[in-house]
Amino acid sequence: MKAGGKALGGGRIETVRALRSIERVMGRPATVEECGRLLKAEQVAQFLALDLSTVRHMTARGELPVIRTGKRGVAYQLIDLLGWIEARRESALD
Repeated sequence: MKAGGKALGGGRIETVRALRSIERVMGRPATVEECGRLLKAEQVAQFLALDLSTVRHMTARGELPVIRTGKRGVAYQLIDLLGWIEARRESALD
């Protein structure tokens, strides 16, 4: 995923993987509301088990998918974050 939540090439595949990830974690398919939920940086830090400053730095460098909510404001969509995680998942054999 590219910053701003716009997919590069395999965006559809990442979305399917993200939906499967939600289902795996929740034990059921996700609702539209859950997939579209917007998170604040603090919530993302907790969700990704990262320090808040790390999330802010990754955002500034364009490493996390974001939705611009104003001139300087950003929000993070749950489905985009899950797709971002899935795109970085590596096999234990790698």
